[in-house]
Amino acid sequence: MHALFRGIGSSLRWRQRPRISVGLDLGPEFTSWVILCGSQADASSVVCAERLALPLGWVEAGRIAQPTEMGLWLRQTLLERGWAAEVLSIGVDDAWITSHRVNLAQDLTQDDVLFQLMAEIQAARPDGAEVTIDYRVAPQQASAAELTYEVQSVPRTLVNEAQQLARAARLNLVSLSPRAQASSLAQQNKTWDAESALIAPLLAGHDVALGLALSAWTPAQLNWLPHRDTAHKAARLGWLRQASVCGWVGVSLAIVLVVTLDAMTDALQAKLTESTRLAGTRAHASAQQAHAQLTRMAQRANAQANWLSGQRRWQASTLDWHHLLAQPAPGVWVSHLAQKGVQWSVHGEALSSHHAQQWVQGWAALDIWAKPPQLPALQLTQTVSQQGVPVWQFQLEAELKEVR
Repeated sequence: MHALFRGIGSSLRWRQRPRISVGLDLGPEFTSWVILCGSQADASSVVCAERLALPLGWVEAGRIAQPTEMGLWLRQTLLERGWAAEVLSIGVDDAWITSHRVNLAQDLTQDDVLFQLMAEIQAARPDGAEVTIDYRVAPQQASAAELTYEVQSVPRTLVNEAQQLARAARLNLVSLSPRAQASSLAQQNKTWDAESALIAPLLAGHDVALGLALSAWTPAQLNWLPHRDTAHKAARLGWLRQASVCGWVGVSLAIVLVVTLDAMTDALQAKLTESTRLAGTRAHASAQQAHAQLTRMAQRANAQANWLSGQRRWQASTLDWHHLLAQPAPGVWVSHLAQKGVQWSVHGEALSSHHAQQWVQGWAALDIWAKPPQLPALQLTQTVSQQGVPVWQFQLEAELKEVR
């Protein structure tokens, strides 16, 4: 039991482990990074803020030219300085971003919106190069039946290069967003207001990298990574973790309850005499026998009631059928009638097939048949009766509804 609660406590403590976030700014003039440390909920301190002296050709015009080499270099630098970073956010220069406005119907699902926006943006590119998009709903709408989306796209190769760098650095890439958006996030941040006099010189000139590092705690509005799917999976994982903890707590409480009940039962049995236990056992066996007998009687009574009700319904259907047969039918004479369960067999003669058809239509309309007979089921044979008059002999089968 102690080990169980210790495991639950460890699971809860895991949620409070520190988080170290790296914000990497690929500016047009220089490359810099800001590294922040904090809890899972908020950033609390600045680990590092500096420009990076990278080899020539690794970053060109705000784009990663050597992603694998740069990722390995970042990994080695973090290890040498003892910073156990986990997440990485990268900024994209405005030169690589294309903005669009697209109107779509309001009743589309998220998947349909993404598909149609991608088709619209891809078709609008003159070079046909593959792109990655992200979007948001415009604050002002032009129509009540449509939604206006503000869409921004970047080349797909740029996203692939950022992901390749993150894999080489063994960091979890959580954001690939515009530099302007990261700078705005840094200016809105109020985390270090109390220590601004000490931290401001350290962060001077690194607004973009600071905003990128903060995106580990405040998700960016525009992010060219599949952040919607990631957020959905993270929410599902969090729910599973909470359900797991609740399950462990429930199991532990159930074990405690079972152990307590067993102890109470043992204590009560120790207080009872042998004669009292035997009397209780006999009374329990007698009660079981009485219950079984009453159950059999109830089942037998229900079966008899169901049988009687079914027979009455069946009898009513038969009486309707007999009543119709007793009525005179022009040109039709029934010579033989037999019933076997729900099956009826009818033999007779008719002056013509028309007379037989009229007669069949009259009684086939009753709501008593499982399969109402039709005229094609008649077997007509033209013969001569004993009086020398030509008649049609017929034989048909009919079936009543099953009694339920």
